[in-house]
Amino acid sequence: MMQIRQEGSSFQRHFQRSTIAEQGLRLDGRNLTDCREVEIFLNRSDKQSRAEVTLGNTRCVCTVRGEIVAPYMDRPTEGMLQFNTSLSPATEAAGHNSHEITRLLERSIRESDAIDTESLCIVSNERVWLITCDIRIIDYDGNAIDTASLAALAALRAFRRPEVSVMLSTEFGTIVTTHTSEERDPLPLALHHSPLAVTYGVLQIDTKAGEQVNINNSNNNSSGNTLLVS
Repeated sequence: MMQIRQEGSSFQRHFQRSTIAEQGLRLDGRNLTDCREVEIFLNRSDKQSRAEVTLGNTRCVCTVRGEIVAPYMDRPTEGMLQFNTSLSPATEAAGHNSHEITRLLERSIRESDAIDTESLCIVSNERVWLITCDIRIIDYDGNAIDTASLAALAALRAFRRPEVSVMLSTEFGTIVTTHTSEERDPLPLALHHSPLAVTYGVLQIDTKAGEQVNINNSNNNSSGNTLLVS
């Protein structure tokens, strides 16, 4: 999706254009290919992990929880991975939609087979692990998708699911026992790769009008355009 933005006064746009074109610097002092500073704080407990990620001034929190449920009928040997996203008013005002971010995370993490869902199966046709990622963007200053993706993957990598024991009983059927971390060491998720989102922009400068037009995710390589990492 291409987004065209003109923000700030004509003087501000001219100053930004001049700084980038003449010095290769942005207003925060970064070079054109420099990413924003990243801070990640992790913690976890039984059946839950939490990652707080700060990317520049954008802050996102992801909580990953695990619970044992019945599998889908058409996928009896696979566990489940779900994403829920909530946005701050400033994030929504910037044009972001929680459904779109949720769908992007589903495509990049779940549908790319980043996690082996078959490893989440406990008893075929009866019990599997449901892993839920709750993502909340708290502070917004750009890079919402990048921050949400990083927070989700950090929390998934920090998550440990409890070890379980399965016992067959003629009276009660299959009995699944969940062990605490003191009884048995919990297990990490089987992650094959870590797909991350990176936002970039093509800065197109109209030297005659003295204005800048910021075109995100554009493949325009014509003269006068500058590629930069957001």
